Amino acid sequence: MAVEVEELPDASSSGTPKREATLQDCVGLLQAPSDEQKFVGLLLVTRFLDAADEEAVHAVFSALDQRFLVRLLKSVRLFEKKLAKSAASSAPLDKVAEKAQQVLASQAVGLAVCSAFAR
Repeated sequence: MAVEVEELPDASSSGTPKREATLQDCVGLLQAPSDEQKFVGLLLVTRFLDAADEEAVHAVFSALDQRFLVRLLKSVRLFEKKLAKSAASSAPLDKVAEKAQQVLASQAVGLAVCSAFAR
């Protein structure tokens, strides 16, 4: 599902419109049904959110699905349990290592979000 973004005139001489996301687009992604869209919203919101703007911070916090945040924080534990259950499987080690990196990155994003809202 694509998110519509605002078209702005490009500053270059070509005159073609430039697509640029806004904080409102990021909040929309945070409210999207898929975890992938929510994750992208979290990553993009850091580019647009001014920590001094309490109203914007509150809007982002309100849009954030708390269950999604908990899933990010628990991702390592869930991965470890899943890995232990499938220890007998013959999954290639490179695939397991790749998934482990993704899981650690997800948890790091969850921790960064908690840290940002705790300030």
